[in-house]
Amino acid sequence: MIPIRDTIPHRRAPVMTWAIIAVNVAIFLYELTLPPQDLERLVYMFGIVPARYSHPEWTHDFPITVDVAQKLGLKVRSDMPPEFLQLMSLFPQPVRRQPSVEYIPTRRRAEQPSPPQNLA
Repeated sequence: MIPIRDTIPHRRAPVMTWAIIAVNVAIFLYELTLPPQDLERLVYMFGIVPARYSHPEWTHDFPITVDVAQKLGLKVRSDMPPEFLQLMSLFPQPVRRQPSVEYIPTRRRAEQPSPPQNLA
């Protein structure tokens, strides 16, 4: 159920809440008019698809290059002043050859507590 009102007095009307509800209703009604192929495309483009965000390409193990960042719509530049590059060369970073996260291939099980020892 969606609460319509409460007993706490307010100074202003909840205009943003009403606007968000109205936009969601409008999108829902628009989805009802779409054929299945367009609806699937709409959900894939604007919905949250878990595989998109859990795939190794989008996790922290995958560096985002300038080209990828620009394709994502980020405003990035690759031209660095020589002074800045010289400053960065004073602090070299180690190169990692293995991922920083280790995944457990099987389901973890809680360890069973050992039975209490009889001290009698």
